[in-house]
Amino acid sequence: MRVVESAATALQWPASLDNDETRLLTVVEGIVERIATHPAWKHPVANGDRSVVALHMELHALATATYELLQLRYTTPEVPAHSAPESYVRQEWERRQVAFAHSRAALIERGVCLRLIEQALDRVHRLAEDLRTTEQLATQSAAVDDLYRQLAGANVAAATANIAVDELDDAAENLRAQLAYLSSVHG
Repeated sequence: MRVVESAATALQWPASLDNDETRLLTVVEGIVERIATHPAWKHPVANGDRSVVALHMELHALATATYELLQLRYTTPEVPAHSAPESYVRQEWERRQVAFAHSRAALIERGVCLRLIEQALDRVHRLAEDLRTTEQLATQSAAVDDLYRQLAGANVAAATANIAVDELDDAAENLRAQLAYLSSVHG
């Protein structure tokens, strides 16, 4: 329920904020949009009901985490230059830097996971298109076979016609020879 309530709350981002985290958020926003509109997102072969709302909730959760990370990072004061390495201030500052780095890595990992989903959807879509094409080809194979049989019949008819032409040519040659003989006998 907290996630749904937080989704209704606008995050107050500074207009000029441009850093690795906000750029990552922009990239993830594009990935989420491509996933939400991907043809394979609702394909029956990809089992289950996929919710576009859940995708956008994930994006909002990532944005909230990014916002909180940036707020903490920008409100963490710098360590005074004169503080000793073993002082609480320095140790706490270093602990926070490690936590910030882990948080950034977790944000990147969430983005990578969404990108992997997008790539998997691309594979499903390509294979679904291949299956659709294969099914179309299979349904048309009887027509192609009929056409082939007709063409094979036409080839047989052509071969038969060639034999008939050869026989008729032989008959014509025979008639010419008879006419030539008769012309020589009567002539």
